[in-house]
Amino acid sequence: LNALSDPCAEIRAEAVTLLGKFDDAKIAGPLLIPRLSDSDSWVRKNSALSLMKLRDTTSPNALQNRAKSEDDEVVLSVLKLAINQLQALTPEGVNRAETVIWTIKKGAKAPLLIEAMTSKSRKSVDQVINVALVLVQSLWAHITRSASAVTGVDE
Repeated sequence: LNALSDPCAEIRAEAVTLLGKFDDAKIAGPLLIPRLSDSDSWVRKNSALSLMKLRDTTSPNALQNRAKSEDDEVVLSVLKLAINQLQALTPEGVNRAETVIWTIKKGAKAPLLIEAMTSKSRKSVDQVINVALVLVQSLWAHITRSASAVTGVDE
């Protein structure tokens, strides 16, 4: 814990990285959130990454607040990534992913398929694979219909 307030930024950056390897966001999260305002950009970046790795769904507000004042582009990118990943784990994010996937299964057109593939809200790897398969099947059907219309030959 002393390493979190060490005068050397490299030590603080390593300390927050180590906290991200814990399995308990309830313990590590409150220690990491204050580090989002550290004077060193590496400490801020590593803190955001650690919160994301911990899947700390209580931290998006703190990440968003930091993003409003962040002037380092790399850190800002990491903050945005962490925010998106953690929001996807909330009940609202999971519900949105399930709705998009259900819509696709019911025969959605390309814009909804694209939205599903670019959405930051994904419940599980199985759902991502399912969306990808539906996307490929839908695109293949579209391509074969287009080819048939151009050539006049049904496959």
